[in-house]
Amino acid sequence: MNSKISDVSNALGNAEELAAQYNRLKLLGARFIQPEFADINGYLRAKISGLEKGLSPSGSGISSILAAVISGDTMALTPFSNFDNGFPKMVAVPDPATAVHWPWQPDMAAVLCDLIMESGEPRPVGPRPIPKKGIAHYEALGITPKATLEYEFYIFQDDAALLDQKRFSELVPFGRTWDFYSVSRSPHFGDLARAFLGRMEDVGIDIDAFHTEYGHGMYEYAHGVADPLTAADAAVRGKLYFKQLCIEHGLFATYMAHPGIRPDNSSSGAHHNVSIWRDGTNLMWDGNGGLTQIARHFAAGVLKSLPDLHLIFRPWVNSYRRM
Repeated sequence: MNSKISDVSNALGNAEELAAQYNRLKLLGARFIQPEFADINGYLRAKISGLEKGLSPSGSGISSILAAVISGDTMALTPFSNFDNGFPKMVAVPDPATAVHWPWQPDMAAVLCDLIMESGEPRPVGPRPIPKKGIAHYEALGITPKATLEYEFYIFQDDAALLDQKRFSELVPFGRTWDFYSVSRSPHFGDLARAFLGRMEDVGIDIDAFHTEYGHGMYEYAHGVADPLTAADAAVRGKLYFKQLCIEHGLFATYMAHPGIRPDNSSSGAHHNVSIWRDGTNLMWDGNGGLTQIARHFAAGVLKSLPDLHLIFRPWVNSYRRM
């Protein structure tokens, strides 16, 4: 075990909790686990490991190229991962609080990981540390932040030949009409929606609703409200697990901002809903249908930060096609 990584795990109190999670998941029938970690794009990547290895306090080695990949797994060199520094290793240290069992695959479990450099320092650019810092900042002010995401996306029949030949306009959407909030769209999405909601409930992720949207094969679901870290974890897990479910049904889902397959279709958004609270009171709502002064300051801060936030919220050329 890397002693520095061991020190990190011990400081986090992970070792005993991971042992407890191992025993719990073992009793549930899990033999394998999916250690999960987000790349710089917020895309959830993973391995499949034996249960004991995947829950080891020393973690498992990950290439820092993860901090340099962009769309299509092409590589953009960064100060943290390049030829000069030899693409140093990172270590994915499992967070025991996120360990879950998959009842739909009884021998499988999953756990989210924090990425640590071999020096023992947190990865300089990492999706999970950012909401942790934000939460700590608000807590120091006596404020509780809350967040949730809503995702719009498209589902198509999986057709390897069309995809390989980039004949995207010929893909068959899962839903021949483009009506929203429809329960009569054909083919009906009910079985898929129930399977997804059930799986999310099994792993402790709250989904408020799943419905059709204004596009051929377009849908949307909304997560329940949580603290920002839990909301972010649920968002990336929900996307991955839904894509995995679609594969099982001979379908594939895309969350890209503008699929561009049919010009009359709507583009997809990812709606971020945020609020701040103190002692159970929403500090953004004045109770009379208006915004509080705090809410106005909050909105001003968002507007001031918006040029930089574009790099995070709109990372692809495709993002601007939606705009």
